[in-house]
Order: sequence, then C-alpha cells, then structure tokens
Amino acid sequence: MIISHDPNKITHAYFNDESNRWLQGLSNSEHHALPAISSSAIKYFHKNSPWAFHQKYVLKEVEPIEFKSEFKMGTLIHLALLEPAKFDKYVVVCDEAINTNKYKDFKESILNSFNSPSLIQPLLLPISSKNNQDCLEAIKGDVYQEAKEKSEEIVVAKKARAKRNKKSGDRDLEKIDGDECIDINPIKIETPKPEIKISKNGGYIVGDEEVYIIKSNEMKMIRKVQKNAKNHDRYSLMLNNCAHIEQSGIARCPRTGLYLSCRGDARSDLGYFIDPKTMGNLSMHDMENSQSYFSYFLQHAHYLYTANLIEPGKYNYFYFLYISKTSPYEICFAHLDAESIARANKLYGDILNKIAECEYKQKWPTLDNGNGIKLSVPQWAFKCPSLDIQVGNNGN
Repeated sequence: MIISHDPNKITHAYFNDESNRWLQGLSNSEHHALPAISSSAIKYFHKNSPWAFHQKYVLKEVEPIEFKSEFKMGTLIHLALLEPAKFDKYVVVCDEAINTNKYKDFKESILNSFNSPSLIQPLLLPISSKNNQDCLEAIKGDVYQEAKEKSEEIVVAKKARAKRNKKSGDRDLEKIDGDECIDINPIKIETPKPEIKISKNGGYIVGDEEVYIIKSNEMKMIRKVQKNAKNHDRYSLMLNNCAHIEQSGIARCPRTGLYLSCRGDARSDLGYFIDPKTMGNLSMHDMENSQSYFSYFLQHAHYLYTANLIEPGKYNYFYFLYISKTSPYEICFAHLDAESIARANKLYGDILNKIAECEYKQKWPTLDNGNGIKLSVPQWAFKCPSLDIQVGNNGN
C-alpha cells in the first residue's frame, strides 16, 4: 500500500535564505522546528517505514514521547560536562518527597526566583492611615525604591515605639505621641508568576530556560562524573577546543535538494564533534550494541556531511563520549573504525535518496507496501536447553 499526500515540500529554506550556514542563538525547540531533515529523522527512517516517517516528521501527527527518567539524567550529564556554569545555575537539590508541601513550596520559590532574577525580592510595604495613599501612588510608580525608603522609615519608627512602650509599660499600641500607629499587617508587592511547563527531559521550563530539581544522591553521582571527565586527559584537552556548544546549522544536500540540519553538542573549529552518550554499563559489547540499537553511526554520518556542506572539507572526526551511570562512573572516548564509517556513509546516502524519491513521487509506502511480508525467525530462538537434559530414573 502506498500513501499519497498533498504536494508540499518536506524541507525548505530557513527564512528564505538558501545559504548553508551556522545559526546563532537558536534554542533547542527552535532547532527542532527547522524545516530540515535532522539526524533524529534519519535514524527514525532507518528503523521505520517511509509512511511512519511521513506521519512523524512531515504531518507531525505522532504523539510526543513521554518523559523517561533516562532523558533527564542524560540531559543533566550533558549540562554538567559541556555547560558547567549553566548546570550550577539551573540545577538545584531538594531531598523532600515530591508529594509534600515542603517540596511544593521549595519548587515554587525556586521557579519564581528564576522568573525575575534581576529584581530584589518582593518588599514588605507597611501601610498606615497617613501614608496609605502615598503607598498606593508608589505602587503605581517607582514601586521598589519607594517601598524600600518607606520600609526603612517604618523600621526606625517601630523601634522607637517599642522603646517608649517598654519604658512606660503602656501596652496600648494604637497611639504614639499623638500620631497614629502604622499597621502591623504588611502587604506584598506581587510579581507576575511564570508560566511553568514540564519538559520531556523532566525539567521545569521557565522562560527560555529549564530548571532541574534533583536529589542529593543524583548530584553526588554527577559530580563524580565531572571529576572523572576532568581527569581524562584527552577529553579535557579536546573539550577545551570546542568553542561551539549546542549550535544549530542548516545546509542543502546538492544531490537530493533536501535541507539538512544538525546541532552538535560540542563542535571544534579544529574539525571534530564530541557527543556524550550515557549508559547503565560501560563495556565494549554494550557500546557497540548501542551503535546498532540507537543508530548512532548515522548521526556520525549526518553531522559530518552537513557540517562539511557549511564549511567544506573542515570536519573529519566525530567522537562519542560514553559515560557510565553506575559506579565508578567511568567515561570512555570512542570513535568508529574506517569500515563502519564507510558503511554508515553509504547507508546514510541511500536513506537521503529514498526520502527524496518519496518526496518527488509524493508517495510514502508502508512497511509491507500493502502486500504482506515474510519473516525469518533467528536460529537461536529455536534452541531449548531443557531438551538437552538427561532424565534420570527417579524422574528428577
């Protein structure tokens, strides 16, 4: 079966600028909204049918991926290693249970502080029968300066009042030397509350940033990862040469006409990318399996191809930084061998050609193309260890 759709291009120039270029200042969400083929789209096409690709990346009808805990930890380790200043600013620790009022109060306090970090905390503004109107006018005008000055005056008045009453023994606080007392119930100058959303990575979106609240044991683990990375001579040296963190780029493939986008975690003008990958266990077997399961080798091909369209002949290497999420939190700097790179580049080119063909014909086949498919069961599935066991006379 072949699915047809209306003849709209699946990629096009960004803001009508057809040049191949790096894009400054794009957020992660803005990058994913680019009218171009990303490495995630390439990897998805590799595992799924053209029809499924069309539903997800052209019609955008596939439901978004739900939050998974591994997304959060991967993002946190990424920040800790590649953007440590940002990590220290936007990641905070709270060990309270998330369903308690203490946690909710802490979360609200933290998120509100990121909403208006440049302003002083809301000042308490006492009001009396004499200065009430003045205070209201101050709220409409230069509220913080006025509130600060009046608060200082009131503090002095309160101290003087307490001293006089202590000396006289008079507990009636309604009059002080013929002047009316300032009310003891202050009002707060409210600031607009931020619109808080939860990201797919488990953080809280405040403005253009994500704030993360984690447990102390998670912070301890991430600090150990940072320490191990710092002690890894090659990684430390190469990361210092990466001047571009999370920078997007867009380029047009000269063979297919498709626009391509990439956003390297860390990119160096010396011609290489560094991309962290977190894993539960770090071994040669698991790292090599991850290349197959997650199609990381296609990310390698896509990034280098797109980057070299932007800056021809400049980029030659793509390094994977594997990080273990279990003690002792080892890190491993890895790259693909020549045979794997050649096969990845060949497959990558075939995938681009297939996407372009589907676009040109305006037809997106399902996996069985409406005809059904034949499956071959792997040999190991037919093994039954119980059949090899000798049965004794006692039946045990």
